Amino acid sequence: MNLAARLRNARRSAARLGAVPLRSALLRTLYPPHCAACDQALPTFLGLCVACLETCEAIHIACPTCARPLPRATVSPCLGCSALNSSLTRCTAAFEYGGQLAVALRRLKFSKRNDIAKSLQSVLQARFAEASRSCDLAVAIPLHRSRLRERGFNQAQRILAPLAAYEGLAEARTILRRLRSTPSQTRLARSQRIANLQGAFAASSRAKGKRILLLDDIRTTGATLEAAAQALLRAGASEIHGFVVARTEWEG
Repeated sequence: MNLAARLRNARRSAARLGAVPLRSALLRTLYPPHCAACDQALPTFLGLCVACLETCEAIHIACPTCARPLPRATVSPCLGCSALNSSLTRCTAAFEYGGQLAVALRRLKFSKRNDIAKSLQSVLQARFAEASRSCDLAVAIPLHRSRLRERGFNQAQRILAPLAAYEGLAEARTILRRLRSTPSQTRLARSQRIANLQGAFAASSRAKGKRILLLDDIRTTGATLEAAAQALLRAGASEIHGFVVARTEWEG
């Protein structure tokens, strides 16, 4: 079907549906939604197809500090967190890292498929709404400028933007900066990751008195969220609520 025919179909669809804005119908016709993991065409903006979604493990009950899945609900930190003095008021993870969600996140991050960030909105919005309910601002973990030039976009910021906009939550893109590029942390122990990130972030005084939702794509040891939260608290933020798309169990 050529472009003109697709436009005519979109206009007819918009006229039939009435309440659906013409712009939305045009977008659906010109850019039909696809699964973020396997590219299967979807009937609406679902994010992931049914088959891919079935491979994803949502986290419903977790440690309020590190978001580790737990067998029963608790308001107290898990054993691993009880000895730590976390800078986060709480942390929420929507999913465990794995299945086709991991495929979607890798495609977003390493295949320059930044369209996937918007596709994931539908599977993240409800949990994001819960996590951000008491927050004044939303902030994405920033990339260093050298990494940003290399990748072309900040995947955390791309994930955050539609989620925050839907909730009417102000997004502060310049309140937190990454001062230096840190080496890969893949093979580092948690203590080494923490040392690696010392002094890596700085925050603006605009954080003063604010309850901030801090978003990253994946949580492993929590060292990145912790370092960024410390910088925001030093700048006067009153609370930091972490939110991640997925949590992976670090083994080291």
